[in-house]
Amino acid sequence: MSLDKEKLFREFGEGLLDSRISKAIAKLGYIHPTLVQSKFIPIALKGKDILTRARTGSGKTFAYAVPTVQKVLLSKQNEDESAKRSIRAVILVPSKELCHQTFLAIQQLLYYCSDIVSICELGGQAMGVQKVQLRECPDIVVSTPGRLVAHIHAKSISLKETVETFVIDEADMILSFGYKNDLDRIISDLPNICQTFLMSATLSPELDDFRHVVLHKPAILKLEGGDTDGNLAQFFVEIDEKDKDLLLYALLKLKLVSGRILFFVNSVARCYRLKLLLEQFVVRSAVLNAELPVRSRQSIIEQFNKGIFDHLIATDNSLAYDDEDSDEEDEDEDTEVDAAERKRRSKETRDAKKEEFGVARGIDFRGVNTVVNIDFPADERSYTHRIGRTARGGAAGTALTLLTRGSATEAALLEEIQSTQAEVDGVKQPQRLPLDVAEIEGMRYRVNDVSRAVTRVAIKEARLQELKQELLNSEKLQEHFQNNPHDAAVLHDQHLRPASIKHHMATLPDYLIPAALQGQNDRGSGSGRAKRRGGERKRKKRDEDPLQTFSYSVEKLSNAQSKAARARPRAKVIARQSEAGVSTAGRRKWKERHDKQIKKKRRRRQRRK
Repeated sequence: MSLDKEKLFREFGEGLLDSRISKAIAKLGYIHPTLVQSKFIPIALKGKDILTRARTGSGKTFAYAVPTVQKVLLSKQNEDESAKRSIRAVILVPSKELCHQTFLAIQQLLYYCSDIVSICELGGQAMGVQKVQLRECPDIVVSTPGRLVAHIHAKSISLKETVETFVIDEADMILSFGYKNDLDRIISDLPNICQTFLMSATLSPELDDFRHVVLHKPAILKLEGGDTDGNLAQFFVEIDEKDKDLLLYALLKLKLVSGRILFFVNSVARCYRLKLLLEQFVVRSAVLNAELPVRSRQSIIEQFNKGIFDHLIATDNSLAYDDEDSDEEDEDEDTEVDAAERKRRSKETRDAKKEEFGVARGIDFRGVNTVVNIDFPADERSYTHRIGRTARGGAAGTALTLLTRGSATEAALLEEIQSTQAEVDGVKQPQRLPLDVAEIEGMRYRVNDVSRAVTRVAIKEARLQELKQELLNSEKLQEHFQNNPHDAAVLHDQHLRPASIKHHMATLPDYLIPAALQGQNDRGSGSGRAKRRGGERKRKKRDEDPLQTFSYSVEKLSNAQSKAARARPRAKVIARQSEAGVSTAGRRKWKERHDKQIKKKRRRRQRRK
């Protein structure tokens, strides 16, 4: 079977694909290439520049990674062993998270040739650490545009003579982030002859203008979903803003959405509000917060992918900048970078308010079953990247968007989104999901009860809690806390204690479940017969409890009282016959003698008569 897998990918480029790459692909378990891979790889192996538009999750990373590694292997095979090591491929991505993800993906392709081909990521590490890695002249460099420009200014990297392949992944997002000046600086440092790939989920006017600058007679691939791509179902629900919490509670507790769920909102504050609300529902979740360090964000992504928790709340509108003067950097290591240039780039980035962090952009979350847009996306491009977090790698997925009733802006944007999405069976996507709020109206009192606890003060404290937790877990501050235990004790205040959770919200009473969904929640788990027996016992116990039912009639109650009254005298007789019940008190003996005397007097009177 493994030979068949290798053969499938070896056929690319008429057998020109290196066997070590084929073996690595077979080891990963990939059998059939996706549509973008089957179209992209043969053209790339011929040395042409390519502009590719394919939806997120369609396999673009492996599409450009395979020919990139192949070209490096061929170059090393044809050159003298004593040749100087050099950087042969540069891959640009918009965020540090995606930088690390791409680095790991290419490492998997290098499983059988890691001793020949080396790779380096310029993501979340300090500049000093990256400079040491660059001194080894790795064959492939994965970086964000801002960090690569910083190293060019610091003269810790040279691209002019050796780079053979240049890749810009999520090119539309890189341009929208305001990296145009950085890209121009990088391109000016590249060789005149260099194979270039532009990968994007959407095509924008900026990208169309940019491709004429960086691409030479490119092949243009505009691809829709293929047979091996995931099956994505798209829906929207029109609902009042005040009913969103109610609908969310119903979706989770009625198990209308299940598995791994990714929630999108439009601000960090909304992230924490939703997290606190889910905690009241006894639903464990996490927030991908742009205010946290990149290592913490990567850790949250890894935990989600491992299944430690199944609900992740994110935003694609978080203002965090790819600034080389961040807290995670060692400022002493940046002295080689021109201060004026660094200040200029930092000011331009802040003035433009461009985002460096965004979950919706390229990050590969494994096994996401459903994407729920609690807040409507800002534009069509944001919607495309959001829903691309599910139905990846051939899996099926669902995208549900909540449309605020009465919002003309969101209604107009929905029409724009439907005009860009491919129709399914003649129906525009996303399609309306019929929902009657009256069917879940009975749950409103529960939702309102807990929603009052999610105040602005609670949200502020939740954000403060995570920041304090990051301080406590910071490796750089561990030594400080050891020398100053009082500082750590101050952080361990009441704000780090979990909020009060109403555990009764974890279950949904049967009387609140809509009639159409009665009996569906327990399907697929445990023994049905055992559950029915347990349910019968509970109902019987409940029916016999007069505090939980009104089925007790006056006749039943009087019969029960009569039965209890008849039982009392018998209990007295048994007590008298028992030795333990005989009293030795003087009062008892006197009473017995007194009774005998009374009886004697009665008999005497009867005789006289």
